[in-house]
Amino acid sequence: MYSTLYTFGCSFTQYKWPTWADYLHAGGLANKYQNWGLPGGSNDFIFHSVVNCDMKNKITSEDLVVVMWSQTHRLSDYTNNQGHQAVAPRSGARPQQQSPD
Repeated sequence: MYSTLYTFGCSFTQYKWPTWADYLHAGGLANKYQNWGLPGGSNDFIFHSVVNCDMKNKITSEDLVVVMWSQTHRLSDYTNNQGHQAVAPRSGARPQQQSPD
């Protein structure tokens, strides 16, 4: 059995109802459980969450880390006041077309 189960991801990892991460914990994989998921979380957010978690908890070989990466088109922004915030794409935004010269 692992000491602590750390899970990372988007809303598939942390939501208002149980997710895969909660079921892993319920299966008895570890004594303790920390879910670092965030609904709307981008891959950038997930990566930085793993780094922050390691800095805070000093993850060891006795712990289990499971990451569920998100979709590549998700964006997030980071500010010192609010941390990571999901950035919604603009409605109807399209790349500009260049006319041939």
